[in-house]
Amino acid sequence: MSARRASARASAALGLALVLGGCAWSNRDNRPVWNAFEEHLVPKNDVAFVVTLPLTVPGGFGAILIDSFVVHPVQVMDDAAGDARDVWKNMEWREKYYTELATLVPRAVGTPIVFVGSFLGRSLFDIDPRRDSLSAADAEERQRALTAQRRVAVQRWLDSLASGKSTTLHSECRGCSSWSDELQVSFDAARRTANADGRLDLYAAAERNQWPPWLRDPTMGLRDPDAVVRYLVLQRWSNRKSIPEDLQRDLRSDPSEMVRLLAQERFPAHD
Repeated sequence: MSARRASARASAALGLALVLGGCAWSNRDNRPVWNAFEEHLVPKNDVAFVVTLPLTVPGGFGAILIDSFVVHPVQVMDDAAGDARDVWKNMEWREKYYTELATLVPRAVGTPIVFVGSFLGRSLFDIDPRRDSLSAADAEERQRALTAQRRVAVQRWLDSLASGKSTTLHSECRGCSSWSDELQVSFDAARRTANADGRLDLYAAAERNQWPPWLRDPTMGLRDPDAVVRYLVLQRWSNRKSIPEDLQRDLRSDPSEMVRLLAQERFPAHD
């Protein structure tokens, strides 16, 4: 009986840790193991997804545990150490020698407390990384390098869609400043040759990141050649005024009955 109680308590503690870690889990950057697992081992096909559940569920659970208790805590350790170092900042020995001297013991005692508190908080919740004091030029250079890295990841993802693969975009690039001709070519190729599942992901990513092609034509998904894609995009649509009248008319007379019914419900014809 005691063993069962111990097991139940361990399970409850594990469940609580995972629930608390859900805040950190909401940020894709905090779960690299799960991202890799999802991209390479979780089937996109619905039938294959269901058939492989006995294998993917334990593996996915293991990926969650590794991200929650190993990878993400390691990621935040430097930030927690920086928070602890802040305890010793702004000491003014020349002007306040005896005052600062009196704070040495509280600071020494508080340093490990701050480190542990920061480490646990950053491990469990999605807290922004520290922005250490960099020069404006260094900060700008770092941002340019990060944006360039994300653009490369986006281009690789677009090229993978164009080759017929269905993968998940892990490196968000909102706006993708300096949208290049190369990105545009890859985007157009993905729209032209990606499978239906890939195009659906493409439209969602373009809208989510406000990419220039989507800003120029936010209704591109409603014109997709696949009826299921048109239906799913239309299902998410809420603003009738943003859809041209001719497109509303085309959707109300769409070859797919499901698209027609949904369009007639969302955009009833004016009498």
